[in-house]
Amino acid sequence: MSGLRSLRGGRRLTAVASVATASAAIALAAAPPVLAASRPLQFLTVNVGKFGSYVNGVNNAGVMTGTYQDAGGGNHGYLMSGSSVVKFDYPGTSGATFMSGINDSNEVSGTYIDDNGVWHGFVRRPGGGFSAVNDPNAGTGDGQGTIAEDINDRGVVVGQYLDRENINHGFVDKDGVFTTVDWPHAGDAANQGTILASETDAGVILGEYIDSRNISHGFVDSAGIFTSINAPGAGSGSGEGTAAAAISNGGTVVGSITDGSGVEHGWVLRDWQFTPLNDPHTGTANGDGTYVKNMSSNGQVVVGLYIESPDAISHGFVVNIGS
Repeated sequence: MSGLRSLRGGRRLTAVASVATASAAIALAAAPPVLAASRPLQFLTVNVGKFGSYVNGVNNAGVMTGTYQDAGGGNHGYLMSGSSVVKFDYPGTSGATFMSGINDSNEVSGTYIDDNGVWHGFVRRPGGGFSAVNDPNAGTGDGQGTIAEDINDRGVVVGQYLDRENINHGFVDKDGVFTTVDWPHAGDAANQGTILASETDAGVILGEYIDSRNISHGFVDSAGIFTSINAPGAGSGSGEGTAAAAISNGGTVVGSITDGSGVEHGWVLRDWQFTPLNDPHTGTANGDGTYVKNMSSNGQVVVGLYIESPDAISHGFVVNIGS
């Protein structure tokens, strides 16, 4: 979730469950979602520094990547393995690095902003080297460019690019070959369009589209067959809706909604069982809530951030939801 939604607003979602093949996607489209009771889970708070931090990705070994803020509001990346934390910036930048995902090879995806306000995606290798991820169709003006949202175990990067009209388009980057993926009925005005959040190792894509009323909806793209996702409780006003964060190799989907009061709520969807996922520390004011960012590819660990009103500082979280 994808990991970077908080930078450009939330991605929103409806209801899809275990989606692994094109035929499964068709079958799920006809099934109604079921609201399941939540069970007690142990949320662990992850703070890197004291000025705000997110957890943007986690792999099956429990290694996490995220973003933390400094006293001046600058953003930096980190890798956390147990008690070891490695902090870094994209080379040549300071305070403009945002992380989004990690695979089981400890390759991490992220994005930085250059001096002209243009977004550029990247992959950081386990040894510390960086590779650029820039869609050739991306605009080159302030606020435009390429945003890398996640990386899977095959090294495929997905995300979004903003074109010269500031419209979002999803992309898939396989070894430097870029493919555009757009929801057929996405809005075509500035800040509308399509965002890709996650791709399984089998190539099933999870994403979000923003419609002509600026409402977000999630979707699954399985071999070119699109299934819409709208989670219960999502608001129906501008800037509200469903945000899709990640899909596991087994078909578990996680994400967040923005309700009619502007509060974020997390959720898990398995086999059409929709379960709330909310950090108990979160606030309930506009802009507060639980923002689900990503999930391990085995579908067992979910990460993100929560915001509570007293300090309005973001705090990372990690929670094991089981299999």
